Amino acid sequence: MKPLKLTLQGIYSYRDKYVVDFEALTEAGLFEIFGPTGSGKSTILEAISFALYGKTERLGEQYRNYNMMNLRSKEMFIENELPRRKHSGVSKCILFREKAFVNYVAS
Repeated sequence: MKPLKLTLQGIYSYRDKYVVDFEALTEAGLFEIFGPTGSGKSTILEAISFALYGKTERLGEQYRNYNMMNLRSKEMFIENELPRRKHSGVSKCILFREKAFVNYVAS
């Protein structure tokens, strides 16, 4: 399954909204995710996994998803658009920081 588009906000180093358009990136047939340590390369892959399954390998089986949220953000948003046979599908998850607890919403 090849992702079409990924939208991130408030997750790890992505405080502001950032969109990865995989359709544009794959027009040439191949693309590379590169950058210095801490620039968010693994976050892109982790966000796709989290939007699909509600968990990530880095956090393990523990429900500590709030650790993914950028410390200066009040909300973490991930939208992962995937191809389907007849139409595109979108998986979303949103975490809200309200005082001491985090709400998790997935669709």
